[in-house]
Amino acid sequence: MAESNRGRLAYIAEATVGVTPTDPALEIMRFTTHSLAYAKQTTASSEIRDDALISSIPVVSANVGGDINVEYSSASFNELIAAAIRDTESTSMTNGLETPSFSIEESILDVVQYRIFRGMRVNTWSMTGNVGSIVTGAFGFMGRTEETASADTGWLGAGSRVDPNTNEPWNATSNVGTILVDDTDVGACFQGFDLNLTNNIRDRYCLGAVTPGGTPYGTMEVTGNLRDVFSAWDDLYDAMKAHADVKLVFDFTGAEGDLTKVTLPRVKLISGTVQPQGLNADYQQNIGYQALPDAGGIMIQVDYTAA
Repeated sequence: MAESNRGRLAYIAEATVGVTPTDPALEIMRFTTHSLAYAKQTTASSEIRDDALISSIPVVSANVGGDINVEYSSASFNELIAAAIRDTESTSMTNGLETPSFSIEESILDVVQYRIFRGMRVNTWSMTGNVGSIVTGAFGFMGRTEETASADTGWLGAGSRVDPNTNEPWNATSNVGTILVDDTDVGACFQGFDLNLTNNIRDRYCLGAVTPGGTPYGTMEVTGNLRDVFSAWDDLYDAMKAHADVKLVFDFTGAEGDLTKVTLPRVKLISGTVQPQGLNADYQQNIGYQALPDAGGIMIQVDYTAA
């Protein structure tokens, strides 16, 4: 019987959507859990029978996808972050129009079972940081096909698997910097943040095929919220009421000294609440936001500086 502690994920970028490169150098991925799966859609026949039973339940479509949940650490997910914002991996990445896809392999090593998902595109990306916790998040994928096997030589060939780095996971105590608003420390006692991106990818089905013929991108959206201890009606709350543009900057410094900075140059604060959290707790201000492109067309920028 299989145990979670013997699971492994590895991935590689595809040159052609849905095709695993020959002799791939698969990169082993750091993760906590995942929900990758083959999902089929069925429908029951509406045919009338004189015995009052259902005559058939055919498969009408199928797809693959799911989330890979992670604990963030320096340089561990730069390629996937680039894919999420539709750019190529570099030290400075912004929202673009690239259409990357990946093959993702799962190995269940104690029972020697394997599967590979192909044509996997990053549909969603999230980050969450709360006081006293590791910075976590997820990459949500949508893809085309799944292949299962009791040996991996069918797709690995003469390829290999590359071990991941061993950088320390970021925690909200030591590795998260002050959240800057319009490049300024507003003096707030921030207790948490969320950043969520979706590409609104959809499955495109064609007659005569069970799996998608394509997974086209839709509109990129970046949303989230900020949570801080309320002390006074501040610039954030005033900007929310005025529906004014603000700039948000999140930075993360790994234990190794690498700096990752996420910048949203133009944000609308779309909601704001100030509410008590119960007995022996604080009043909390919760500000919801959504990013828009600035004058140069940049909606999100991710910069990475090695130590």
